[in-house]
Order: sequence, then C-alpha cells, then structure tokens
Amino acid sequence: MPAMHAEVQRIISVEFDRKPIEWIIAPKDLDEQLKSEPGDLVLKAHQNELDDWGAEPKSSLALVVLLDQLSRNIFRRSAEAFRGDVKTWYTITKSVARGFNKQVTTL
Repeated sequence: MPAMHAEVQRIISVEFDRKPIEWIIAPKDLDEQLKSEPGDLVLKAHQNELDDWGAEPKSSLALVVLLDQLSRNIFRRSAEAFRGDVKTWYTITKSVARGFNKQVTTL
C-alpha cells in the first residue's frame, strides 16, 4: 500500500499544487512534462489497472484527476483526451454515493 500512497499523493500534488489558471492557460511544456511524469499512470488508469484506487477517498480523487484533467493535457487535441470520461463519471458517482466528497480535502 505505501507505493500506491506515494503515487496517489504525487497525482494530488500535480493537480493541486499548481495555480488553477495554469490548467486553463497552460505554461509552455506543461503537456510534455505531464507525459513524462504521471503519463504512465494515465495509461494505467485508461487500461483499468488502477481500478482499486476507487476504493478509498483520496485515491479515488487521484483516479479522477488522471482520467479527466491529466488525460486532457497529455492527449490534447485528440479524441484520446476524452477516453476516460465515462469512467470518470462512474468513479465520481460511486465516490459521492460513498461520501468520499465529504472526506477529502486538498488543503
């Protein structure tokens, strides 16, 4: 479990340690940086290899970040950017039903 915890925290940090405007107006080379950093985890999420992350509040949030935001950056301007949308919706719905949205904070 410690390896998963480190990966989850890394994804949470990638998403929430950045200024929100940078997700709208991406700094130069952001997409390339994300491809080399957590890009492997985005692919694993798309291939259902991280489905167990949906079992806990914080890792569920990290899974949504991988499938949604990071997929948008890594696969910008391609249909692949939206590949995780259905799974994102499913993960969020299941997480809210479990009350995870009341258990996780990014602060």
